[in-house]
Amino acid sequence: MIRLPLPLRIAVRPVNDDSSGLALETPASNWWWSIRNASSMKAEYDFSKGKRGAAIPQKGKTRISIFIDNSVLEAFRSRAETAGTGYQTMMNDALRKYLSETDQPITEKMLRQVLREEIPEYVRGQTTRSTRSARKRAAG
Repeated sequence: MIRLPLPLRIAVRPVNDDSSGLALETPASNWWWSIRNASSMKAEYDFSKGKRGAAIPQKGKTRISIFIDNSVLEAFRSRAETAGTGYQTMMNDALRKYLSETDQPITEKMLRQVLREEIPEYVRGQTTRSTRSARKRAAG
């Protein structure tokens, strides 16, 4: 008899009738499992064409493992609990919002605003430099 680490044991017995030769021995709490599935077990299974990964892949989402600071994770968990949603959903929404805000192309309105803020500073800097250069020439 082969013992498995689970509470399930598979016993291989000589085949002398129509059965598969396998008998499942399970704890008393799972007696119904052995009765239902013992006859449907095959002696051997072929996994040569098997693929790694989820049995049913989810569309549009990918499972990953990442390292996140404990403080960030706790903040998301507490906010999610307050909001009544999942923390992973909340993290996904925050990342999506960040990406949507940072990928915006520069519009004419944004460019005009930046120029209005930066040109006066640039002109003041040029005026100060030209005044210094004139003083150096006059002193020299």
